[in-house]
Amino acid sequence: MTSYEKQQCDKIISEAKIKAGIKGSNLSLATIMTNMIIKIGYVFGYDVSQNMPSDLKAEIFAYSVGSTANKVLTGWIPFVGKAVNHSSAALCTEEVGWNAAKYFDSL
Repeated sequence: MTSYEKQQCDKIISEAKIKAGIKGSNLSLATIMTNMIIKIGYVFGYDVSQNMPSDLKAEIFAYSVGSTANKVLTGWIPFVGKAVNHSSAALCTEEVGWNAAKYFDSL
């Protein structure tokens, strides 16, 4: 990965991470991650807007399921539950983003 690609990916992932941290809902999270992966694909010269690799789809699904479980376990705790949910959404988004960048870089 070139320094330019890394810089572009960092910018895209940071924007998505902030959005995910603010929104925190599963539907929003999947949409944010999907859009982020499409943008990262463009950085590496791949158009995945119509056909996203199944590995990346599975990862988005897994993090969405994990986010749902997290909400069930901690969502009932006032203030703390929301903080945990939004923080985990941001961290999951960052992880998915860098995994996508590594994936496209390896192609």
